Amino acid sequence: MTSKATGVLVGAYERDNFGDILFLEQTRHYLRDVKTIATAPVPADTTPWGGDVVDSYLTHASRSDVNFLWTVGGEVGGTSVAQAYEMARQGDLPQQAAPEENELLPGYASPYLPRPTRFPAFTSSQSIINSVGLSAAKGLTGLHRVETWQALHEATFISVRDSPSSSFLKRLGIEHEVAPDLVHSMRLTHEVRDELRNVALVQAKVKFIHEIGIENFARALLNANSLKSYHIRFFSAGEAPGHDSTETLETLASKVNELSHGTRADVSTAKTAREKFDEISRCGLWIGTSLHGYIISTSFGVPRIGLFIEKLNRYASTWQVPYPTGVKIGDLDRAVEGALASGMNRDSMVLADELAARADQNARTAVEFALRGDDPSRDIELARRRIERMTPTRASLERTAKSLRDAGARFYHSVRGS
Repeated sequence: MTSKATGVLVGAYERDNFGDILFLEQTRHYLRDVKTIATAPVPADTTPWGGDVVDSYLTHASRSDVNFLWTVGGEVGGTSVAQAYEMARQGDLPQQAAPEENELLPGYASPYLPRPTRFPAFTSSQSIINSVGLSAAKGLTGLHRVETWQALHEATFISVRDSPSSSFLKRLGIEHEVAPDLVHSMRLTHEVRDELRNVALVQAKVKFIHEIGIENFARALLNANSLKSYHIRFFSAGEAPGHDSTETLETLASKVNELSHGTRADVSTAKTAREKFDEISRCGLWIGTSLHGYIISTSFGVPRIGLFIEKLNRYASTWQVPYPTGVKIGDLDRAVEGALASGMNRDSMVLADELAARADQNARTAVEFALRGDDPSRDIELARRRIERMTPTRASLERTAKSLRDAGARFYHSVRGS
């Protein structure tokens, strides 16, 4: 049955990152009977990467028909507005106004966790925060902390994907769910085509490749005896600033072929998020820093190795994924041996089924919460929630303002005294 509700979806949909685009695609799968608008802090056209023409959610801040605001996926807790604007400055995207020039999105706001009571259209809307990591929110200070933490307090439904994020919310006294990343549910909604079991996909953020050095990285791959039977295919998870670089991967592939006197390596031509998903789900081995590369390989029983990144450790530990994470390049050979020894066994497939089922159920629960506002009889309850939201926000802002005034007074008197 088609719902009359309208939902504003908020995420990092303005950038070339296949995980964020998969979040959008899979969220819409669960909201397929609902009108949804894909938005980000800034507008963009990500259709070349399999995304959408994305609005800025600021353009919808005065609408009267928004039933729910839905933030899905990613490490959204600590991102600043300045960082979000910087991420949007890629390719042919237009330069955006500086954050401080926009009253609705000041520099201290949380770009991917908009506080509903900041926006007229969203004050009475349901607020869904699904499949996120919030560990970085612990270290926020000043008004950025007030805005972000209050956005969490105002949420109707929160689901986090790792244990440290859950511990943080418990400390704040915020009710929430802990569930596997939404992308696990793609095991239930997508079929795998012909397998590429002789291909090892290798992905890494460009800064890590350069820190290690092109030649050192290439030699580490060639010196891994357990990789000898694989064709090495370098893979980009997305070209957003600070992420991956096809140019660097092409240089790396050339170095591998030069050192091996052959054609042992090439670079993936997958461009859209769906093409990247397909290639990971079909490969024989995954090695990378991308969390969603690790999640997709887990979902389809592909042996996997997580390189370098702490959030991979947090995630694998939370869901007891028995494959190496946090692997340093010098330990690659031993890690590959361990991953291949585990292989595609019955336990790994049972785990994949369990994670997919839990992610699916969590998404369905989030939809139920989102559509509560679709019932006009709930107007009184929504009005009550609006009052509840406004009170702690005002109190938090007043406490912060008083703290700043007191600090200013102390500074003034210290200067006068000197």
